[in-house]
This record gives sequence, structure tokens and C-alpha cells, in this order.
Amino acid sequence: MDAFMGTDGTVWHSRCERPLEYHGTRDGLVVDFFCADCQEHVSLPLRGMPSLDMNRRAPGQWAPRFALAHAD
Repeated sequence: MDAFMGTDGTVWHSRCERPLEYHGTRDGLVVDFFCADCQEHVSLPLRGMPSLDMNRRAPGQWAPRFALAHAD
């Protein structure tokens, strides 16, 4: 998985350990994020979001919290 969930609910990029910017959902199936540090687009299946690794501690407290929203 390209991402992990921080202890504060923020989704982080596994490669650079930076918070991902939430960009929206596609067809209610995929959640799109962007890593500003790596300039990389990250897509995660919505069904896979609950299974993101949460054992890792978020590296910093400066990151904003990104909420995942699903609209029908």
C-alpha cells in the first residue's frame, strides 16, 4: 500500500512520510490523493481505506487533518 493512516486520522505517503492532499473520490470506488513532496498521484480503493496500516506514528503534528467524504 502506498499510504498509511496517522494516529490523528491523516493519510500519509509511505515513500516520503509526508501528508497526502485529498483530491476527491471517483465513482464512489477510488479515493484520490496527491503528494506535494514527490509530485505523485496516489489512488486508493475506498474499500481498502479501513485496512490502511495504523501502527506507524505520524512523523509530525504540523499536518492538517484530511477528512474522507463519500457523496452518492
